Amino acid sequence: LYLNSGDMYAILDVSKGANNIEVLELNVATKQTTLNPLASGKAYLYCASTNTDAASFLNRIAVGEKINLTVASPDSTWNGYETILGCRQALVIDGKVADTVKLENTNGAQYGEVPRSAVGVNVDGIVCIYAVESLYYGSKASDGDSHGCDLNMLAEFMMYNNVINGANFDGGGSTQLVCKVDGVDQVLVRSSDTGSTGLTNTRLVMNVIMVTEK
Repeated sequence: LYLNSGDMYAILDVSKGANNIEVLELNVATKQTTLNPLASGKAYLYCASTNTDAASFLNRIAVGEKINLTVASPDSTWNGYETILGCRQALVIDGKVADTVKLENTNGAQYGEVPRSAVGVNVDGIVCIYAVESLYYGSKASDGDSHGCDLNMLAEFMMYNNVINGANFDGGGSTQLVCKVDGVDQVLVRSSDTGSTGLTNTRLVMNVIMVTEK
């Protein structure tokens, strides 16, 4: 996470849950600063210098104070959620292709050679994870390489699998699927990227969906 001079941040102990958070540190950046990943159970609360409401909150709390955090919005859209998944574009909403899918113009939305990663929930409440390979998307492109799909194709395919709500992630060339087949880890969907991607801004950890047996 990169901070500019004047930005504020707190270091919090979140190990006891959102209703029992302890303020460990309060800081103001005096120059451009990079925040490093914290140990398990700790988190940053960041406020840009231009966000007067958030700055007012940070100025009212003190080190050692206990606070709680909730997700809410004036129109109640975000009220009551315990988990919110950040995605890029909505693909399927209430069993129909989202009206915005054909209007999207970011992330190569209407281009059919892009690898994709997506997630959805089907009519039985089962979470469905999608990974689409497209080596044709990268510099390794050659005859016989796999091709990707555009967002509309991905949304239609999700509906074919009875997904009633689904969304597209950012990936992209970094999309990769590794599964255990007969006890052996195998790469089933290959990344089209040709090198490592530097983790910037809030991407302090690589983005991974891991499915394991209970």
